[in-house]
Amino acid sequence: MTSSGASSSTAVPPLPQTSTKFFVQRGGAPLNPPDSESQTEVEYQVEKILDKRLGKDGKPEYHIKWVGYDLLDATWEPESNLSCPRKIDDFETVMKAVQLKLEQAAYRKKKETEGKQLKEYIQPAQRIIECGQNDKGQTFFLIKWSHTENMDLIHRQEAVEKYPQLVIDFYRSAIIWE
Repeated sequence: MTSSGASSSTAVPPLPQTSTKFFVQRGGAPLNPPDSESQTEVEYQVEKILDKRLGKDGKPEYHIKWVGYDLLDATWEPESNLSCPRKIDDFETVMKAVQLKLEQAAYRKKKETEGKQLKEYIQPAQRIIECGQNDKGQTFFLIKWSHTENMDLIHRQEAVEKYPQLVIDFYRSAIIWE
């Protein structure tokens, strides 16, 4: 109990006065500006902008963490309700940088994956041992892999795409010159 008789655990901290003026219900939607004695101008201070989304009207809304309130009390507010252009600009700058880093990481990962796939297909094949056809008339190559005794049958089209030089070398060695 405080000296005023109210419990300190249920008291809401007072909001600091700032130049950010708009009219909201705490945790609710914006209200119209005060035009009667029953409504008074309330000023809330933006502590941090947490996220951004497009509202139903297609205009940006920001998820706002208010000074003196828990994160659970954060609200989505349209840009028109906010008078903190510096915080909005800072948030947008950070979001652009994050987006750029994510795009760069995705690009690097894609290139690394493509490089690994290319190495897997090009480096391990040592030579083509034999060529033959199955019952359906499809041509296959028996390929000997580097660094192992394993061999596999690879369809002609796959071998031509992945190991063109090996296919050329195989056909050159198979040609009988008279």
